[in-house]
Amino acid sequence: MVTAMSEIEWFEIRDFFSEHGCVWMDHPEMRWYEESWGALMRADLADDNTDDHSEVFVKLRALCLLKMYLGFCACFDEDAEPSLTDMLASLAINPVTLANLVGEEKFNKVSFDDIPDILESETCDMIKNENSTIYQCLKEHYGGESLLFVSLWTSRVPLYAVESAQSILNEDVEFIGEKPRAFNYVTGGMSDW
Repeated sequence: MVTAMSEIEWFEIRDFFSEHGCVWMDHPEMRWYEESWGALMRADLADDNTDDHSEVFVKLRALCLLKMYLGFCACFDEDAEPSLTDMLASLAINPVTLANLVGEEKFNKVSFDDIPDILESETCDMIKNENSTIYQCLKEHYGGESLLFVSLWTSRVPLYAVESAQSILNEDVEFIGEKPRAFNYVTGGMSDW
């Protein structure tokens, strides 16, 4: 059986990032989301033709990318964590499809009241499983951990206020506000979201 590719282009996912992933005034982070999604597309992480649920996996990667960025924002005490239910609905992910991906064995011997909690927990696990792959892709695209940090650091400001990478990296990271927290988050794999 041949399955069709389910590549999701930037224009198809842009509204999801705009709705759930913007925390800074005038939304300069949309540049970072677009470039990073492009990196995922070039690495074949925006398409997956391994099974019938490929589009769901691609959308879970989009959700992971958004959560990775929001984890960066949390270093600045910008807490903009949208609910998983809202994000899944925004991506038009069918809960029955998710339940099928999770597997019926996870739902054996549980009450109906437990099903939403199990589904949410298992969905979060599937999203987290994508984190290291996406992080590696971003590291390669931006040129290493330090330059990935620079890309995130500059994503908070409009283009006219972007400093050079050398200037950002030459500042004393240890003693400047939220910068050490953000730097450690990025160099630690962006998984603590």
